Amino acid sequence: MTHACTLKDIALKCGVSPAIVSTVLNNREGQMKCSRAKRELILRTAKEMEYHPNILARSIRKKRVPIVGVFLRQSASLPHVLGRSMSARLGAITTALNEVLYEVLFVPYTDAEEQYARMKSLMAQGLLGGVITNIDFRNNASVCELLRNSGLPYLVLGLPAVPGTVCAYSDIRALESLCFRLAAQQGCTRCVSVEPGENAPLIFRRLPAPCGHLWAAPECVAEAFAGELANTLFVVMGAVLLEKLTMQGISPEHYVCVDPEEDLKKLAGSHDTFFLREPRLMEQYLRTTFIKWLTDDTPPERSSTALVTPEENFIFVKRKH
Repeated sequence: MTHACTLKDIALKCGVSPAIVSTVLNNREGQMKCSRAKRELILRTAKEMEYHPNILARSIRKKRVPIVGVFLRQSASLPHVLGRSMSARLGAITTALNEVLYEVLFVPYTDAEEQYARMKSLMAQGLLGGVITNIDFRNNASVCELLRNSGLPYLVLGLPAVPGTVCAYSDIRALESLCFRLAAQQGCTRCVSVEPGENAPLIFRRLPAPCGHLWAAPECVAEAFAGELANTLFVVMGAVLLEKLTMQGISPEHYVCVDPEEDLKKLAGSHDTFFLREPRLMEQYLRTTFIKWLTDDTPPERSSTALVTPEENFIFVKRKH
């Protein structure tokens, strides 16, 4: 049977006490002095010796479960696909939490009812020390109330229906401003966003959106603007949706696509496109606010935060005619 590496093993190899090793590996700087060089040696040695903390023992000792449940919605029609945006977000969340020695339990869900049931069950079993979740923008009151009454650190990714819910969401007003300027140049008086839908091929919303939050804008039907294509700028959330527009019988005269920067070489020149540099605003908020609540029992002073993406984060490339 292979011997599992312990704090004493690391301490012996580094020439320090097990207490120093525990302080460094549990990220409790300030409780015991340790030089930067010694700290780096301990971290490197722990990695080389394949040290893994005993999560169960730590949770009993600290009376805190070092596991954060990350609930992300995925498509009911494509259950094996989480989507590039959510996959990137899950990766960033996992990295940030691992740095403070918390593990991630990924819980995919397809609707608000499943989200609520799985969240409540895991909480009742005492398996969660915190929760990060996105939400169904039309049906999230029960989930928000569950989180608010749980006593756990939590973070809702989106704009919730229940006031006072701790949340973070993206403010797209900078993007809307850029799109309306482009619309004016092309003689359009309105902008309509185009998103992928769950039950319908596409979802349309008139811009600007309330509070700068895209999903706070009510949905509209294609027939409302199908006869006025020359007067409408379509803001397509991903160039892949253009084909779906055509399949729905809509061939926009004016449109702009919003895509991640990694697609720049692939799509540049084929569309009027805003490529979004990775702002990492959500990850910053996660580190400065949620993790502080998680590790220091310090809840945020404000109940919600709009993460503003400035114009400088958009690269505009005009299509070649």
